[in-house]
Amino acid sequence: MSTCIKTENYFLLSPTNECGIEKFVCTTIRPTVLPFPEIYEWDAAASFVADYLVCEMLEPTFELPDRILSPSTVLKRQKGNCFEYSMLLCSLLLGAGYDAYVVSGYATQDVCLADEARQVCPFLQKKEEVPEQETTKSFKKYTVKPPKDLTSKFEKMQQARKKAEEEEAIKKSRLAEEEAELAVSMHFLYANMNQKWPKQ
Repeated sequence: MSTCIKTENYFLLSPTNECGIEKFVCTTIRPTVLPFPEIYEWDAAASFVADYLVCEMLEPTFELPDRILSPSTVLKRQKGNCFEYSMLLCSLLLGAGYDAYVVSGYATQDVCLADEARQVCPFLQKKEEVPEQETTKSFKKYTVKPPKDLTSKFEKMQQARKKAEEEEAIKKSRLAEEEAELAVSMHFLYANMNQKWPKQ
């Protein structure tokens, strides 16, 4: 028995939802924030969708679905097809602040069925051991000694003391200016209070 596959492509614009009402597909995707901060990262959200839902294959697998359920219904049913998976994940990513989109296309049977039998388990792969190179310092018998440091330590100490005194003077002047501004502002505030609340 041969199967006839349609070669022309058409857009999935307004499939029916769980209520049997045609709904524009873009309005199905809504930014969704769940009260679980653990799934606010993209990899955690993808793991949640993959582990929480049971995948339903499209029938037939080469055609677009006539019905797409809303993400809330998919979460209640805990199962959905690839389009419902992607729309739920896209809604979660948009709610977490990511710029997420849904892209439709075709994939191999291994990808659609999540068949990883032909892939090598990453836990069985041996890490390439990089041989440690022995770093041996080569000491020469006759080496030129570096020149002596002839700068005066006393001059360095005097410069550091002078710099500290200048910084202390700047701090004192700033503190005096701030105190003067505070006194002026308090005087202005007290004068205004006296004007607003005269003594009887």
